[in-house]
Amino acid sequence: MVAGVVAGLTLCHVLLFQVCVVSGASMRPTLAAGQRVLVFKQASTYERGDLVVFIHPDSPDDLLVKRVLALPGEQLEGHGGKLYVGPFVIAEPYALAGTTLGDLAPATVPADHYYLVGDNRAESIDSRAFGAVDRRLVVGKVVLSLWSPEGGM
Repeated sequence: MVAGVVAGLTLCHVLLFQVCVVSGASMRPTLAAGQRVLVFKQASTYERGDLVVFIHPDSPDDLLVKRVLALPGEQLEGHGGKLYVGPFVIAEPYALAGTTLGDLAPATVPADHYYLVGDNRAESIDSRAFGAVDRRLVVGKVVLSLWSPEGGM
């Protein structure tokens, strides 16, 4: 019985979930360096505002966690410290106070790609540097904070 439970949990971990450790300060104030998060690997869609873990497009050994700002086919731009998706200003209450997206020339997110940016814009290497991220590089959606070195959950 115990072996069956262990096998089931192992299979669940391999197929459905993964625990990832946040490195760096790019997701402050939402996530801290060293924080452990649970990632749902079978998410079929992602929405603006979701936190996702993905393989760095230029460094396949590195996993990053960032926030989805724009979806496939959407046009985005940044100016005056604000994010525009299409004609709409997108509120970003999660962004670290005092940091902005900066100026982004209008661009359309390609099909099957996401525009991913860290909450701490000044400390984040993200889609502003390497472009929209192919859906195939997305490991999954962050669904739960398991532990934070700062004592929060």
